[in-house]
Amino acid sequence: MKLPPIFDAPARALVRERWGWPGALSLLALAAAALLALGLAPRWSAQAQALLATFEQTASRADRQHATAAAAPVSGQAWPSAEQTPERVAALMRLATPAGLRVVRSSEQAAAAGHLQLSLGAVGSYGALRSYLSRALTADPALVLQQLRLQRDDDDAAPLRVEMRWVLLQDGGAPAQPGAAP
Repeated sequence: MKLPPIFDAPARALVRERWGWPGALSLLALAAAALLALGLAPRWSAQAQALLATFEQTASRADRQHATAAAAPVSGQAWPSAEQTPERVAALMRLATPAGLRVVRSSEQAAAAGHLQLSLGAVGSYGALRSYLSRALTADPALVLQQLRLQRDDDDAAPLRVEMRWVLLQDGGAPAQPGAAP
């Protein structure tokens, strides 16, 4: 069996003297990796395209479900009536104190489809905020946290300033009037 010209005596001597056996093995491993990559690249590309298509389908399905879920009551139940809005807002505000948040500002305005948008500014710790959000979302299934903004001064010990925008989903009737809650 005749070896390729790279394996003739002068080439072997060059590899042995210049790079040594570790260099020769590294060169051989590099060549094997390049051949392997060339052989598997089309397969990897096809797998990546399939995963990307699956991801896009899942994302578009989730977007459609989110859009329909935002407009329809949960589990076929009707939203609370507009007359219950003041009690719901008061309950949401009462949950802040036991959680450790201090509400410093609140404002209300009518939102789309007769729902009420409630903006709250609060101060507290991150743990208190997590506790409050968990309690609020558990207590009122027709409550949606639309926006959450956290801000802290440069000092790590400074309290966390929180801006929350809630949407209180409500059923028919007249839209909630801003300022109706205590």
